[in-house]
Amino acid sequence: MALNPPPLKLYDSARLALDDIYKLAKGQGYAVSTFRSKTDKQVPPTMRGMWLWCAKGNDYNKTSRKRQTSSRITGCPFKLILTRTVIGWQVEVQDPTHNYQAFAHAGALPHY
Repeated sequence: MALNPPPLKLYDSARLALDDIYKLAKGQGYAVSTFRSKTDKQVPPTMRGMWLWCAKGNDYNKTSRKRQTSSRITGCPFKLILTRTVIGWQVEVQDPTHNYQAFAHAGALPHY
């Protein structure tokens, strides 16, 4: 089963957009996490944009530990940007590909 990205859509708020993205990702069998966010220098600070990536999207850097450790990280290239525009919050997918199969149960991911 191919993992489909969220549709390109406008939202009234960032919270509504994130809830929709998380719900869609959970239904598809993957999880999305916040990589970075940017705020304006206004008072009070307001969110300008968010960069999201697959929850398995980092690269594993082996450390000099003596103990054996494991990781769920696969270096997944999936990325999307949530940007505030004049008319609302816009979702834009940068890279829609995943390098793993969908999870059968959402409980397999620690995000859920």
